[in-house]
Amino acid sequence: MKFMLEWTGPSPHYRPVGVWVEDGANVLVAFASKHDSAEDAREVMVRMKQVDVVPRDFLEHHLDGLPPQLGDRGPIFDTDRYKTVAECAEAVIGHIRGAWDNGKRRWTKDIVVLT
Repeated sequence: MKFMLEWTGPSPHYRPVGVWVEDGANVLVAFASKHDSAEDAREVMVRMKQVDVVPRDFLEHHLDGLPPQLGDRGPIFDTDRYKTVAECAEAVIGHIRGAWDNGKRRWTKDIVVLT
């Protein structure tokens, strides 16, 4: 299973707002709050409903797909800690809500604890 973060805000002051998770068979995109870049993710997910198989390197393909004025995506992390994409997404969103210091623009607890 792999996940990547979605960031928003003016560069270079991005903040994490969401996560993309895929396990080779399923994809889930979740956000901690509503924001502009979520529309791009929704469009990708609508297109994904038309295919039966998650394309190889799905996250890598979408890594650079967000216009810089909306935010950024990445890095991509590998994990085997979660049984489902939903469980992984829930853990990452919880981490974003509880471990990102927006004033200092840094993690209070490193995201690698989720891998």
